[in-house]
Amino acid sequence: LSSSSAASDVYKRQPRACPHAAARADPPCAPTPARARARAAGKSTLLAAISGALPLAAGTREVGDGVVLGVFRQDLAQDLDQAARPVDLVQRAAWEHDGESTVEDAFGALGALGLSGARASGRTIGQLSGGEKARVALATFSVKPHNLLLLDEPTNHIDAQMAAVLVDALRDFPGGVITVSHDRAFVEAIEPTHVVSVRDGRVRMEAVSYTHLTLPTKRI
Repeated sequence: LSSSSAASDVYKRQPRACPHAAARADPPCAPTPARARARAAGKSTLLAAISGALPLAAGTREVGDGVVLGVFRQDLAQDLDQAARPVDLVQRAAWEHDGESTVEDAFGALGALGLSGARASGRTIGQLSGGEKARVALATFSVKPHNLLLLDEPTNHIDAQMAAVLVDALRDFPGGVITVSHDRAFVEAIEPTHVVSVRDGRVRMEAVSYTHLTLPTKRI
């Protein structure tokens, strides 16, 4: 998802293997869309409508059987309990879906994102940097089972190393992914297979290689 001067563009990458039904669409296994966008073109609004967080002005939203939707908002880190320790937040999130999850599992999720030692258990969320908070938010997101991901600016506030970790995880993810981002390198790395153009309140999806699109060289 990079920026397009004419319209909001959404790119989709077809999952390598999709054993689950995804949100009602053709093909039945959700593609992985990444969205390049023009400023204020409605990318996040579209994502909110797809997630069900925003009521539709018209039409219907149908979710297929077995879909477990995960939504990562760009401001998710701001919603974290500032007085809690990172490991406690991650374990709490894991317990929502797996009551047998252990503190070691929480430490593992944080460690995979570069948070260990004092940054995992010796400080509160309020004592962490913006980038560290973003990693905690990603860790809480990663311990929940999903087969369709909606990601709004997932590389905000994380460094290049962590962005590479995220790319690897998404490329191996067996379900569908829809993502909005200004990060050109991230867009190219996840290899989207579809583009959705948002223009004048209308949405059009095409199966087109992102290499055929003109993307800006700078992040906006």
